Amino acid sequence: MKKFEKMTKRFVAGSVMAGLVFIGVGQVGMAQDFPKQVKIADSKVLLERYDEAEKIYKKIVASNQAPIVTAYVHYKLGMLYRNRDEDQRATAEYEKGLAVLAEAGVQDHQIGKYLAQAMADPQW
Repeated sequence: MKKFEKMTKRFVAGSVMAGLVFIGVGQVGMAQDFPKQVKIADSKVLLERYDEAEKIYKKIVASNQAPIVTAYVHYKLGMLYRNRDEDQRATAEYEKGLAVLAEAGVQDHQIGKYLAQAMADPQW
């Protein structure tokens, strides 16, 4: 029961943050199917079908979206890995997201703040 509560808490916190970030992502031109793909992957996470969700998130990253979109999906992958108690993989995804933003010269975007917070606080 504790594991389920921990996962639920992480997912709820991540979903709230993701909703706020998604507003910022919406300000950037992105592929029309991106929101749909993320929703599908998120629903797979809720069903604990992590492998399926991971494949969808990785396809989005590989599709060369705008830097903010790519950083956002790295955040989602990090949250997925946290749900699976794979903290090192989660941290690696957060670092990739921050690197994408830095390379693109994107500063002070909300997703960067969430990525940094997720790296700093293991309970995030």
